[in-house]
Formats: sequence, C-alpha cells, structure tokens
Amino acid sequence: MTDSQLWIAVVAELYGEPTLNAALVNVDVEGGVVTLSGDMPDTEQCRQAEKAARRVAGTRTIVTSLRIDARHAERPTDETIARAAYAALGPYAGTVRLAVRGGFVTVFGTVARTDLIAPMLAQIAALPGVFGVVDQLRAAPAVS
Repeated sequence: MTDSQLWIAVVAELYGEPTLNAALVNVDVEGGVVTLSGDMPDTEQCRQAEKAARRVAGTRTIVTSLRIDARHAERPTDETIARAAYAALGPYAGTVRLAVRGGFVTVFGTVARTDLIAPMLAQIAALPGVFGVVDQLRAAPAVS
C-alpha cells in the first residue's frame, strides 16, 4: 500500500468513527508511519483517533501528536445547537427546518415575508457554537 492509499484509508476510518470529531485530526503518512496531530476536546477523542488509525491495515507505526484543547470541549453539540436555534426562531420554528453539522446551520423552508429572513438568520448566527449559517429560506408568494 502506498502512503497516499494509507492516508486515504486512515482518514476514511477516522470519519467512519461516529463519536469522533475527525475534522480536528490532521493525518500525515510517510513510509507507513501515520502521524496524528491536532487539538482535541478530550483524551477520549485522542484515544478514539489512535484506535481508528490502528485498525487500518498497512499502518506500521502511529505517532500521536494530538493535544487537548479545552476550547473544543466547550463547543455545544450539533443537537444542542439545533434545539437552541429552534427556540430562537420562536413562532417561526414550525415553518422552517434546520440541518446542523459541525456547527454550521442550514435553514430550509418558507416564511411569510422576505423581511423576516435576515433577522431569523442573525438570531441563529449569534448562538454559541454556530460557525456559519446557510440560507435556504424562501418567502411565500404574496396573496392578492
């Protein structure tokens, strides 16, 4: 297996670990030696990353340079962000849908007026743990 193939396999294994925030892990491979680096929220995430890399056939050695960074631990989960976003939308929560992944919120649906969209998005963007908001909202056609 080439280093490039090993890198792809390790990254795939990391992203296949459901409770691991694989986006925080940097992977380098040289001569079958896999180096994991990055800032992780806790020691359990570090262990999960190392275990995932060890499962990949072709890995000769693993060098772990993962560090604990409490700033990542304080970030709310996507589920917590989704609940807070729905609460922030108040009466409009029933008219829109949200998708949250890695702190990025996509807002889908139809609202009564165009002027409601910007304030809704601003409320969501201001929530703790939100890194960005994607607007997929549309205004309902005007009724004459």
